[in-house]
Amino acid sequence: MLDKINFFILAISKPINCESGANCQTTLPEIKATDATAEKIFGIIFGTIAAVAILIIVLSALNWAIRGGDPEVITRSRKAIIYAVVGLAIALLSETLVLTLLNRV
Repeated sequence: MLDKINFFILAISKPINCESGANCQTTLPEIKATDATAEKIFGIIFGTIAAVAILIIVLSALNWAIRGGDPEVITRSRKAIIYAVVGLAIALLSETLVLTLLNRV
C-alpha cells in the first residue's frame, strides 16, 4: 500500500535536475517505509487513544465514588464514562479496520 502512495506522490511532485534517462531528484524527500512501519504507527496512535479513554473512565469513576452524593456530579461522571467507552469502542473498531485494510491491500 505504501508503495502505491509513494508512486502517487512521486508522480505528482515536480522533478528537478532531471535529464532524459538520468536519475531525477524530486522536491519531496524519499520515504522508505513498509507496511510494518505503518502498522506500528497506527498501533501507537490507537493505543494512545485507548489509554486516554481508559484514564477518563477511571478518573470519572473515582470522581463518582468520591463525590457521589451530588446528582450533578453523578450525571457528569456517567456521561464522561459513556463517552469514553464509546470513544474506546470506535478506536478499537477503527484499528481493526485499518489493520485489515493494510493487510489486504
